[in-house]
Formats: sequence, C-alpha cells, structure tokens
Amino acid sequence: FIDKGKNKGKKKQSTKEKLMSGSGLGRKLVFEQAAKKTNQKTRGNYPATVAILEVIQHGLEKGFAQGQELEAKRFGELVMSSESKALRSIFFATTEMKKEHGTDAQPAAVKKVGVLGGGLMGAGISHVTVAKAKVPVRIKDVSNDGVLNALNYNYKLFEKQRKRRILSKADLQAKMLQLSGGVDFTSYNHIDVV
Repeated sequence: FIDKGKNKGKKKQSTKEKLMSGSGLGRKLVFEQAAKKTNQKTRGNYPATVAILEVIQHGLEKGFAQGQELEAKRFGELVMSSESKALRSIFFATTEMKKEHGTDAQPAAVKKVGVLGGGLMGAGISHVTVAKAKVPVRIKDVSNDGVLNALNYNYKLFEKQRKRRILSKADLQAKMLQLSGGVDFTSYNHIDVV
C-alpha cells in the first residue's frame, strides 16, 4: 500500500537507445546519417547546414561553452560568405516584391472578350464570360465547325437553365446574342481582352 505513491524508477532503455545516447560511437553514427541526409537535400550548396551539425557535435563532445565559441566563430565565417550574401539578396528582393503594389494605372473596363478556339475550353470560357461577367464574346476558330460547336455547347447549357426556370426564353436569347464567332480576326480590333 505504501509503495503505490513512490516513484517506480526510470523506464528501461533499449540497447539501441543506450548505444545512441551514451556512447561516442552511436553519436558519431547519428551525425554521419544527419550529414548524409542534409547533403542529399542541399546538394552541398549551403555550407551553413554542415557548420550547424559540426557546432552541435562539438558542443555535445566538448561542452556548452566550447560549443558556443565554435558557433560564434562559424557564424562569423558564414555571414561573410558569398552564399550568405546571395541568400540575403534573395530574401530582401522577395520581401520587396511582396510590398510591390503595381503601377498607378487603373484597370480598363472590359466591354468585349475574344476567345481563341471553339473547343471545350474555349466554349467553357465563353460561357462563363457571358453568363457570369455579362460581357459579349467573339469566338475565333480555324474552322466553322469549331465555332458552331462552341455556340451549340453554350446553347445547351443555357437551355438547361431555361428548363430549370433559372432563365426565361428571352434571357436565353439575349445571352446567345452576346456570343458570336468566325474563322478570321474581323472585329478583333474592337476586343478588350483575348
């Protein structure tokens, strides 16, 4: 009854755990594996990763104070390296790009859209443009069949909405009148975006 409150002792360590934590051989193996994996990932391009492992290993073997001394020395060497300079340059450039808000130009109003190709993608883009953006679309394809397929695709989608009473017959006709097409670039000089 009295023994229940007492600490029953530490959990037993496996042989593997004993080798890894207590012996220099196990520690050496861990650092070799870490160096190997790090080198695979960095391909030897980042000298700081090698220095980090070296400093940690030195600190474990020689003590905390000597580990800090080596850390300060390696940091001083690395901060002056060409790799460090390049990485800082990349960091500051990407940070500056995030701040970039573009120019003072205002977006232009889109009054007419051109779509190249009457295939599935072109037909889908033209449908979304007319249905959601409510902007007229000119479809250009290499053949009249491609243009007709795109127009037919749009008609079927609008007809499905009409049958579900989402669109009236007049709305369907108005949306279809916003679609046009051809095999040449006539009227593309009046298009705002392609």
